[in-house]
Amino acid sequence: MIDAVESSDKYDRMIDDVLGPESPPTPPPKKDIWGRAIYETVLPVAGGMAGAGAGAIAGAPLGPVGAAVGALGGAYIGGAAARAMQLGAEQAANLAFPGAFPTPPPTEVLADVSRTGMAQATGQALGMGATAGLQALKPSAIQLAAQIERATTGVPERFAANLWQRAKQVSKAMPWEASPLYQSAMKGLKGLGDYGRETLKKRLLSPDDIPKIFNDAADALEAGTITPQQALAGVQSANRLQIIAGSRTAESAEHVYNIPKYMEYEVKFKDFLEKNGYPIVKASQDYFDGLTKKAYASTMPLNKNQSANALRGFAAVAGAAGAAYDLAAGEAGRSAAKGLLLPFLVSPQAHYLAIRGATTLAPAIGTTLGIATWAGLQVAADKREYPPETDFDRIYTGLKQNKYAKMR
Repeated sequence: MIDAVESSDKYDRMIDDVLGPESPPTPPPKKDIWGRAIYETVLPVAGGMAGAGAGAIAGAPLGPVGAAVGALGGAYIGGAAARAMQLGAEQAANLAFPGAFPTPPPTEVLADVSRTGMAQATGQALGMGATAGLQALKPSAIQLAAQIERATTGVPERFAANLWQRAKQVSKAMPWEASPLYQSAMKGLKGLGDYGRETLKKRLLSPDDIPKIFNDAADALEAGTITPQQALAGVQSANRLQIIAGSRTAESAEHVYNIPKYMEYEVKFKDFLEKNGYPIVKASQDYFDGLTKKAYASTMPLNKNQSANALRGFAAVAGAAGAAYDLAAGEAGRSAAKGLLLPFLVSPQAHYLAIRGATTLAPAIGTTLGIATWAGLQVAADKREYPPETDFDRIYTGLKQNKYAKMR
């Protein structure tokens, strides 16, 4: 018995010799903290996201509300199930490596599983709220961005808005083929100008002729006597009148209040053409994408007629050259640095590349922020305690830190 006590005392002294009797507890290394956080979050987050997707699909037949409720419930069930599987695997590992993981009481297991499910459901709710908020703000944000584009580069707002909404499709458009492809899709129908001159017996159309062509087409549609040719003229006249209404000129004032009517009948004309074998919707969008890409092909800012504004372009280049000279002369400063950006601030091509890059990266950034939110909520919800270091762990840590060269 005395030998056993002496052996125990010797073992305690050996530990004290390694770490010192007064050594404060050493916090775990950051890599261990991050490793534990990753271990705690990966499976529950994956389960929550998978459950949310499955729940949304299951609830889709009940409409948007059903899909939302299904996604929330699926996130809870998926996260809770993943944590339950994780706890079960840990207890199985304890059979082979006793003490490797904590063995909490059943009440703590249930609480842990419930917290995990709630964390994942909260993450899904925050994601749905953020998505709804962004969708609500999107039209206003695009309109503001288009106005900034017009002020800086001269690109018309309708082209700028189209680029922000369809950057990927615009990048694939071929401006030089836009008009031939459109004419081919319309199967020989005449454009607005040719149709108006032929119908009204005029060599040149006046501004008052466009509303007349539109009204005649609308009346024919309501009477059921409209032809594909007249419907195409109706589409193009409605589109032209909307452009005039948004031009902020004296001519636009009389058309502003008719914009809803122009939009309504443009859709009706297109529906008629589609039913009669003319793919006007795709042809118009492809044509518009081509015009958008053409507008952004210029390195110089644009005039209202979309010709290059050489004066503004060369002024920006001159400002950048002056800023470069100031920097080379040692007069570095914010004003000089900003001067170097002037050509890029007014160049449609530079803006095109920037918008294309931003819209390409946006989904990845959104997904990353979503996963980070789910993981952060999971870390905040985790309250599991792990066993303290064993004596062997303390001795190994002490030797590794070289507090003593050898054990006595």
